[in-house]
Amino acid sequence: GHIVAKILDDTRAHKGNGNGVDFALCMGDDISDEKMFTSVISFEAESDCPNSYAFNVAVGKKPTHASFFVDDASDVADVLVALSGGADSIDPNNAPD
Repeated sequence: GHIVAKILDDTRAHKGNGNGVDFALCMGDDISDEKMFTSVISFEAESDCPNSYAFNVAVGKKPTHASFFVDDASDVADVLVALSGGADSIDPNNAPD
């Protein structure tokens, strides 16, 4: 969590306009990733950029601070393919409840 917060803060400072990051995607599968999720949530809440988007995704359905979840590693791959523009290869019947 501290490393993610530092990277986001350093990027904001480097850009000089107070924002720095307009998109963040964090995915994790265990309890240690919860600090990463909360760091990104805090960063987004403090951002002055109206076009800033942060997505926290837990791998596996469990109690989490993440806003979204996927079932397993193959779903992680599907998300990354979809983000790369290959969304037509994603099975729409595999959407979360």
